[in-house]
Amino acid sequence: CMYDLAGEDPWAHYAVVTNEKRTTVTLRQASRFGIGDIFYLSSYFGKTDTIVGTVKRLLADKVQLESGDKLEAQHMIKVLGYIGDKTVDKVMGIKKMEGFHVNG
Repeated sequence: CMYDLAGEDPWAHYAVVTNEKRTTVTLRQASRFGIGDIFYLSSYFGKTDTIVGTVKRLLADKVQLESGDKLEAQHMIKVLGYIGDKTVDKVMGIKKMEGFHVNG
């Protein structure tokens, strides 16, 4: 599993809510967590720090988060997630998704 190679436990991710036996799972998140090749490779080689937050502004050599934290950065590649547009859900009356099934 790619998560094993990257040293990540998907069950321990902040958005994963599950029962003790891990027979059911719910994802509660505002954006998708890392699932791409760049994420796995950079994690495997120790080149990635995973930080959960929202970018407030970009400075010359830093990224400032809404929390007030400032992260030093010379380069930034956005590969780890996105925030979906809820307009479609509102127009279509979508309350939840179970697999590919709208509203259960």
